[in-house]
Amino acid sequence: MSKLIVSLPYSNTASAINAGSTAIANNTLYTFVLSKDGANDDPSKAKTGTLALNELPQADATVLVVPARAISWHRIDLPKVPKIRLRAVLDGLLEERLLDDTSEVAFALSPDAQAGKATKTEKGVWVAACDKVWLNQAIQTFDAAGCRITQVVPQLWPQNIAAVNITGTAEEAWISRSDADGVMTLPLHLGDTSGVLQELLAQLPAGTTIASEPAVVELAEACLLPYTDLKVQLRPQTAGLLYSATSIWELAQFELSLSGDSQGMKNMLRQWQAFWQSNAWRPARWGLVAFLCVNIVGLNAWAWQQQASLAKKRAQLGAILTQSFPSVKTVVDPGLQMSREMVSLRQSTGASSMHNFESMLSAFASLNNASSTVFINPTAIEYVANSSSGSTSVNFKNTKLATTELIAAQEKLKPMGYALSQNGDTATLKAQAAP
Repeated sequence: MSKLIVSLPYSNTASAINAGSTAIANNTLYTFVLSKDGANDDPSKAKTGTLALNELPQADATVLVVPARAISWHRIDLPKVPKIRLRAVLDGLLEERLLDDTSEVAFALSPDAQAGKATKTEKGVWVAACDKVWLNQAIQTFDAAGCRITQVVPQLWPQNIAAVNITGTAEEAWISRSDADGVMTLPLHLGDTSGVLQELLAQLPAGTTIASEPAVVELAEACLLPYTDLKVQLRPQTAGLLYSATSIWELAQFELSLSGDSQGMKNMLRQWQAFWQSNAWRPARWGLVAFLCVNIVGLNAWAWQQQASLAKKRAQLGAILTQSFPSVKTVVDPGLQMSREMVSLRQSTGASSMHNFESMLSAFASLNNASSTVFINPTAIEYVANSSSGSTSVNFKNTKLATTELIAAQEKLKPMGYALSQNGDTATLKAQAAP
């Protein structure tokens, strides 16, 4: 399945945010990545570029990536309330933390909180907040262009492993830090004496990656020169967008809706994506693969054992057949061949069996007893012994049975080991049970 991952451009100016959707569609350029097999593709093989909306390639699904600077993160103690009141509760809890009116802010709960898995032992529930008018306009713009939006994800999100990302251009660069305490994004420029950058980079775990896009790598190295223990690593914007698309966060919640899958299907897909791609689930994935391999090996071993046992029993049955009937030189179907030989032996010795004409005639005659509702009076009887099918049959000519009569006769003859069928005006009785 092809997936189009698009980075949404964000401006801090109100005029840009409030511009009409037509102007945005015509004038805005979007950086994108076209992934054929999902977010695990090799970034060097993915198609990427910057195009206008009407020039973007077609894909089965579209994922919109919201820049880190467009989102603020808040951790709250979320009470248990009905979903219909959840938005109002968030408005009350976050009203004093936001500069804008809560009616103008789009809220998104963490995936665990959405699934009802948030526990009281945690420090709180993460809530993402961004400009609702801007985000809703972006979604509607892509909907109008015919894009099937299946997810809106943040560029970065709170996670246990600390990471620092530097994005943007030489004229407008941004540095973001994401860890268990949230996501912090600041403008990056030379000669920063405010101490904010120092605070952002303070107490980073050893070996923390400082990933920088090519356009700002020189600026990043210059700004981080005083921090000799931090090394800048080049990461193309393609890799950054592919990484963002692995997120199981969904920013389009509550009054915001997407044109793609239903909410239940999206949640299921995000949970599967998290299981299949998250490092935290790697032991479980290996365990699942090992479990499947063990079961496959076990099933093959069991099937081989059953085949060997069946072959052994078939060989034993063939040996019994050739010992009992030395005239049989080639064993093809021991059961059928033994049945035929037994019928022939009984006929040659005059022994009575259910295949004999007298036995079959007696069984057929039992249909005309006093307690039976079926009365048959054939005009001719034909006995066929040792036919090519290995069965013995008797044909009763000029015998016509109604459907109910035929069913009643079949039910009575079945316990005796006989099967009755009718073809035109001829009723045929066959011996089916083993001798």
